[in-house]
Amino acid sequence: MSEEIKARTKSCPGEGIPSKPFKDLNVKRGRKEDEPFFDPASANNMPLAMDTIKKTQKADASDNIFFIAAHDEFIRDVVDLYPKNANDWKAKGWREKAMWAFLADLAPAAAGTLK
Repeated sequence: MSEEIKARTKSCPGEGIPSKPFKDLNVKRGRKEDEPFFDPASANNMPLAMDTIKKTQKADASDNIFFIAAHDEFIRDVVDLYPKNANDWKAKGWREKAMWAFLADLAPAAAGTLK
């Protein structure tokens, strides 16, 4: 994992969601704290899917790219939807608000696991 990506996993900037419980849970699951929390459940070509995920991490770690994964259901609560434009995403802080939003659903489960 690149240093740039490792730096992104040190803290969760979005809406006060702490990263420590998720890092601890990763370690309990036998992973390093900065390794991906999820693995794809299915794919037509799993090696290609894993390669694609690794390649997208660099874009996701860049401050100048607002990366949105397909089927990200949490994005609706953050961005202006079509027909509005997204040209001022950086000024509106969408990246920071959306980056760790998916953790909100996991927080109750992680809290119970880490006791």
